[in-house]
Amino acid sequence: MSDEKLEYSDEAKITKVNFYNDFNDINLIVEDKGKEYVYETIFKRLLGKEYCIEKIHGVGGKQNVISAFKRLGNSTDGKNNYYILDGDFDRFIKPEDMISDSHVIYLETYNVESYFVDKNACYKFIKGKYKLLDDEIVRTVNFDYWLNRIIKESTKLFLAYAFIQKFCPSKPNVNRNVELFIDAKTGFERADGKYDEFYITEIKNDFPNATDEISLIAKKFEQTNGNNYFNLICGKFLIKSLMYYLRSKYKKCNFSYDDFEWFLINNFDIKKLDYVKQKLSN
Repeated sequence: MSDEKLEYSDEAKITKVNFYNDFNDINLIVEDKGKEYVYETIFKRLLGKEYCIEKIHGVGGKQNVISAFKRLGNSTDGKNNYYILDGDFDRFIKPEDMISDSHVIYLETYNVESYFVDKNACYKFIKGKYKLLDDEIVRTVNFDYWLNRIIKESTKLFLAYAFIQKFCPSKPNVNRNVELFIDAKTGFERADGKYDEFYITEIKNDFPNATDEISLIAKKFEQTNGNNYFNLICGKFLIKSLMYYLRSKYKKCNFSYDDFEWFLINNFDIKKLDYVKQKLSN
């Protein structure tokens, strides 16, 4: 039976776990449909030969992962099932909805792409592409400067996103017109105020108490994360910002987002995910 015949519905995506159970030592169920190859690459780097995993199951969104957990539970015919969920905003806007189970693993970051944002992988990419020496790359790119600045600038944006997710979840959110915030010429916040005009003003018009509520969300976040807002920011957003920033430093940059992301996937510090490996081994 082919994958194609098993993918007509969300129910069928969950059914595939049973179909492939004999080929896996453990079953991994993830959110991203179509990104199974990414998770395969990550988990092969993370686990080595510790487990045989021939099939990773992308079921298309957090709610489908939760549905799979409710239906399949912790094991299928003696094989452990593990459910990998993005951190998103859950810990500080709706912690009561999070599932407390050793087989349900919430990422500590906003999403898996956040782990790809890696200083050494970035420098390695530039070195291979432009044949430069390490010292020159470090001085020109200054990764820490970029990261600290974009986090500082975008925190207000993602706190606003968190507010919308909490009080109006049907409203377009994180993927909404990123270019209205990021300047493609610099990788940083646009100077023309489009973000305030487009989003903050709209939120405050629709929700008069938005400022106070956003402050409460920030306090909740800081209770567990301190003043480092990295885990608040979407990894895809950060990668796009970094791509634009690198292009501003190297004027003849001609690499695509997909090529850059793929390099990061294969070269980020996999030890960042040791806590996931530990959960899979328990």
